[in-house]
Parts: sequence; C-alpha cells; structure tokens
Amino acid sequence: MLQTNSFRKIFSRLFPRKADVDNLAETDPKRWEHLPIEQKALLADQYLARGEIALLNEDLSALGHFEAAATLTPENFEIWYREGRAFFDYGMWEDKEKALLIASRYFKLAVQLAPDRFEIWSCWGSVLLQLGIAYNEHHFYLEAKEKLQRAIDYSKEVPRPVLAQLYWDYGLVWTELAQHSGEAVDVRLSIQAFQTSMNSQDILPPKFLNDCGNAYLQMGLLINDSRLYLQAVEHLKNAVTANQHYTEGWISLANAYSQLYINTMDERYVSLANDCYTHLCQESAEDAENWLGWAQLLGESGRQNRDQKKTESFH
Repeated sequence: MLQTNSFRKIFSRLFPRKADVDNLAETDPKRWEHLPIEQKALLADQYLARGEIALLNEDLSALGHFEAAATLTPENFEIWYREGRAFFDYGMWEDKEKALLIASRYFKLAVQLAPDRFEIWSCWGSVLLQLGIAYNEHHFYLEAKEKLQRAIDYSKEVPRPVLAQLYWDYGLVWTELAQHSGEAVDVRLSIQAFQTSMNSQDILPPKFLNDCGNAYLQMGLLINDSRLYLQAVEHLKNAVTANQHYTEGWISLANAYSQLYINTMDERYVSLANDCYTHLCQESAEDAENWLGWAQLLGESGRQNRDQKKTESFH
C-alpha cells in the first residue's frame, strides 16, 4: 500500500507558511475501512475533485483532499496522476516552481502502478523539463529526456496536438543538453524533434518557431555554417511576423543576423540586425541588454569598415 505521509513532510518543507498540513484533512484509514470498494472509489473521486478546485483557487488545503483520495484508493494510478497534473498546472504559475517538485513525486508513484501509460511519462518529462528551466540544474534535463523517451515508446495512438507538444518538449530538452555537452549530435536530435513536432501542427505558435529557430542557430554556432543561420532566420522571421510584439523572437532574430554578419562580413545583415534592435529598443527602451547588443553590432561593423563614427555611435 502506497503511503502519503511523505507528502506531508515534503509539503511542509516546500510551503512552510502556507498551510498547517497536520490539520488539512482527516485521513485515518479506519474511517473508511468498512466501506465497499465502489463507495471508496466514488468518495475518492469526490475528494480529488475538491482538491483540484481548491488548487485552482490557490487554496493549498487541496493537499488534504488529495491525501484523502489517495488513502481511499492508494492503488489507483489515476488518483496519483491527476494529483500530479494539478500540481503541475499550479507550478506553472509565476513563483510557484516548488509545486513542480511535488508533481514529480506524484508522477513517480503513478508510473509505478501503470508503467505503460503515455500520459504519465509525458507529464513527468514535462515537469522535469520545467524544473530544469526553473532551477538551471542539468540532472533535471537528463531525467526529462529519459521520461520523454518512454512517452515516445507509448505514443502510437495519441492525438496530433498531444504528439506535437511531446516532441516540442523533447526538442527543448535536447537543446538544453546540447548547451551543456557542446555536441552537434545533441543539437541535431533537437532539430529532428522540432521537425517532428512541426509535422503535427497546423498553426505554428511564435514560441515554437523561436525555439526551433534557436536550435538551428545553436547548430550554426557549433559547426560555423551560414546555411544554418539562414534556416534559423526563416523560422524567427515567421515568429515575429505572427506576433510583432514577441520580444524573444526579435532578440533571437537580431542574434541570427549578427552571426550571419560575423560569418560573412556582409553589411546587409548589419542593416537587418539594426532594424531588429531598433524595434526592440522602441518596444523596451529600459532593457539594457538590447542596447548592449546593438552597440556591439555597430562597434564590430565600425571596426571592420574602419568607420570611426559608427564605432563611437553608442559610446
């Protein structure tokens, strides 16, 4: 029988001021030990629904309802999976990353009960990816890769939008692993994952196009191939065309044009990068990083052309 006591300790450690976990719910199994199995299942589902609603309203007493549901039907994988999903969704809010650690624990329990379920592996991999992003720790990406690979093993009959998200996450994981390893083969796997995701999408979101474009840009930096920069540019142009206010896309596009200039010394790319920085600095005049990138671009162009005015234009 799976135990829930450890979650009280985890919850107390992660959210010490949020709730008194010793009084969240009465979960003594003796209260329900004489109930028929069907009634336990029904009651567990009711507790689970209450917990999901409570968490949506940022009410962390949801843990008590989740604990009651798990105590009633501890061998039901769906209870643990849905509780993990609830904390996953909650953890995606700003400054709620600690909840992702709880979600990961729930998915670990769920997969022990149902090791062939696509949705558990997929969500667990996504949680670990977000933990890697939140805490900038390499081991989370390695664990995410393993979980997403298991999800791919069970993905034959999943809907196209779900498959698209799976390979999008898989591409992001390989992108992060490549930054750590510096290996072109890792970036190639990232690009392949993004291409697979793209084949399952009818409309490509700007963020996806930015992530995909940055993978090509990363590959270009590793093997010094201008053709890859041009492929990156195509994706990034589509991203900012789809959303003119997408700052990350404009930054990535400026970087791609800047790298093309460094590789080719073609002044046309300075002009295109300059247009990107002009847009960025009009949209976010207070962002010092954009001004710095712009200054470095003009400084490099000035040095190459021995143009003192351009070199000094941002001093």
